[in-house]
Amino acid sequence: FIGSPDASITVLEFSDYECPGCRSADPVVKDLMNRWTDARVIVMHYPLESIHPAARFSAYLGICAEQQGKFREVHTRLMTWPELTDSSATRQMVVDCTGMDAVELDSCLASPLPAAQLQRDMDLAARFQVSGTPTFIAPNGRQVGLGGLVSLAPRP
Repeated sequence: FIGSPDASITVLEFSDYECPGCRSADPVVKDLMNRWTDARVIVMHYPLESIHPAARFSAYLGICAEQQGKFREVHTRLMTWPELTDSSATRQMVVDCTGMDAVELDSCLASPLPAAQLQRDMDLAARFQVSGTPTFIAPNGRQVGLGGLVSLAPRP
């Protein structure tokens, strides 16, 4: 998640690490969370694999990063890295840039955990009728775009 762990307001963000719109929205979301101190955004993985071939692997990296308490660092790197691939190069970049334990990461990637978590995220996306990224689910359960999310936050 991004924001306060003790927040009383939770927004869901369905995101894809290769999505240009998600990459553009990410710094705006982080800025909002710095101002909206009683809120958090929980990132739900929604890889658009038909147009983003490395999206699933990147989501797996994010899921495994959470297991090591490194989600924020890995999320930032994946959102800003110019060329994501579903290869060892992206995995190595994550390890080198975030200090993740490579053995633990490989163990997680080889386990059923990332696929199961991704399936839960995709099932939730289906429940909210998500069809693209980024999609935000406001506290009232309605889909909003980035502009709608900005309008919910307190003014600076």
